[in-house]
Formats: sequence, structure tokens, C-alpha cells
Amino acid sequence: MPALLAEVTRGDIVESRHYCHVAVCDSKGNLIAKAGDPETVTYIRSACKPIQALNVFMSGAQEKYNFSSKELAIMCASHCGIHGDSSCDNVAPGAWIRFLR
Repeated sequence: MPALLAEVTRGDIVESRHYCHVAVCDSKGNLIAKAGDPETVTYIRSACKPIQALNVFMSGAQEKYNFSSKELAIMCASHCGIHGDSSCDNVAPGAWIRFLR
């Protein structure tokens, strides 16, 4: 059963409750803290975007392609990544043009 980790209220009314499964590991992968069932398999989805974007910095791509703050923010954000998503339509094309050259 997931653990109740956060409860958001407006005045005396509960607006939302957030139940989670959490596992905290040390650098060797040993479980050091948990909430809920740490063995639960799920998709991390958008929560991983900032971690995925670390490769831009670790690989040297940030320096090579001189990505702007807005471009880096899109790499770390949750978005559709398709035509019509204003953040991508307005910022991302410049990054792709530099990357593809």
C-alpha cells in the first residue's frame, strides 16, 4: 500500500492527498529508507527529466552548442514536444538547428 506523504489543504478542506512508494538508497544501492513498498515497479515519467538533462552538461554539449537558459529549461521540463506546445515551438528550434549543423 502506498504511504500518504503529502496532504494539501485549503483552510479546513483537504484538496488532495499524495500517496507514494519511495526508496532511498546509498551509493552502493543498499536500501536505507523507505515509504510504501520500495519494490513497486512504476514509470518515473517526468520526474526524471532533470536527471536525463544532466547528460547535456556531463558530455560537454552545453559548451559545444551554447544552449540558452530557456533551452535548458525545456530539456528539464514536462511538455508534449510536438507542434502546438508553445514552449517547444518558440525555443526548441534554435537548439535543434545548432545541434544538427
